[in-house]
Amino acid sequence: MRHVNNAVYLSYLEVARAAYWQRVFGLESYDQVDFILARTEIDFVAPVFVGDACEVWLRVNAIGRKSFRFAYEVHAGGRLAARAESVQVMYDYATDTTKPMTEAQRAVILAFEEPGAVATGS
Repeated sequence: MRHVNNAVYLSYLEVARAAYWQRVFGLESYDQVDFILARTEIDFVAPVFVGDACEVWLRVNAIGRKSFRFAYEVHAGGRLAARAESVQVMYDYATDTTKPMTEAQRAVILAFEEPGAVATGS
């Protein structure tokens, strides 16, 4: 069918999430990422064809006490291919439990994103 399978979009989003966290927090390794994926929703707008170069645009659009949301756009072949949203939960891998987002993490994200673009909750 020449188009990329829908499951591949999840990989596109995963790579973008990791790159965002590493860039914003200056992490040297993916092992330092301290969240887990809780939910993903994707709206497919146009096909991505095998061989297309893709760009994934993302931003944090909401922060809660233990979780935050990313909003994404996947672009390929000069057009919008998909919109997505995911929910991530802060996670302590040593204890296998969720944890609150630190005030320092919240401040770094809010400073990185466009002022007023992130909904904040408790």
